[in-house]
Amino acid sequence: MEQRTSEDAAACGRVVVAVSGSRGSAHALAWALRAAEVSGRELEVVTVWPGQGEVLVGEAPGHYSLPRHHAARAQARALAEATAARAGAVPVHRVLANGRVADVLVDASDGADVLVLGTHRSASAAGAPERGVAAAVLPRVACAVVEVDPTGAARVRGEVARADRGRRGPFTLAHPAVAPMGGVPPRA
Repeated sequence: MEQRTSEDAAACGRVVVAVSGSRGSAHALAWALRAAEVSGRELEVVTVWPGQGEVLVGEAPGHYSLPRHHAARAQARALAEATAARAGAVPVHRVLANGRVADVLVDASDGADVLVLGTHRSASAAGAPERGVAAAVLPRVACAVVEVDPTGAARVRGEVARADRGRRGPFTLAHPAVAPMGGVPPRA
């Protein structure tokens, strides 16, 4: 995995996406990849093991971990499928983290422009009570959150336009019901 400094990340910006191997996370990865391409930002793909709701198993250095292996394989498969038809125009950083899903994603989104999450429910269930990772993450992040459902429909949550902490301009997203990707401006 490539290492980057906070100065590197601040210079070009980041789109962070959670990838678990689910259909919703595959759509989230495709959306995030396109957003990073259009806006000229880096893509950070975060896979957390064990998954949401599973028993937290710590990593013992030097020992094989089946949950870690499954997470790494799911991440590699999702990236291969999402980038198969692309020429690698977006810098992609892979993160495989051991911890509680919401905690890892909150930490990963620190300084990011947007956090993209796949959901298991469709946009038609938008009025339903929040639960799961999105409910745990939303009140704790300082960036916009985009939820992508299993049909590929995206919904922006949280702060959608903010100063980019010294970068060239705001990162804005048009409401996805109007233009799912058309509202992500290229970097100046």
